[in-house]
Amino acid sequence: MAWGSFSAFLDYTHQLAPYLSGWMLQATAWTVTVVELTLGLALLLGVALRWVAGASAGLLLIFAASMGAFDHIEAPLIASVPSACSAALLLALCPAPSFPLSLDRWRERRTSQRA
Repeated sequence: MAWGSFSAFLDYTHQLAPYLSGWMLQATAWTVTVVELTLGLALLLGVALRWVAGASAGLLLIFAASMGAFDHIEAPLIASVPSACSAALLLALCPAPSFPLSLDRWRERRTSQRA
């Protein structure tokens, strides 16, 4: 599939969620776009890292299930969705001190210095 326009993304969204149409398809495509952008930025910045990683794993799991059900069973494997989902789950299960460069850790250090 050729990317580059939102209409191509809408077509792919409709392929993965054929039960949606009209304004529901538009709303879902925009919502997924905003959620993916927000989760990606939060992961990069290290904000609420364990929660965001868990939410990312959940979103990837839904994406993989939808790809397998409505595209073809190999689609999530070709796109490496299970490995990305596993990595997000691993990150979500890591102990909080494992993230020395996260904003959460920086905020924690500042709070402990003030006390």
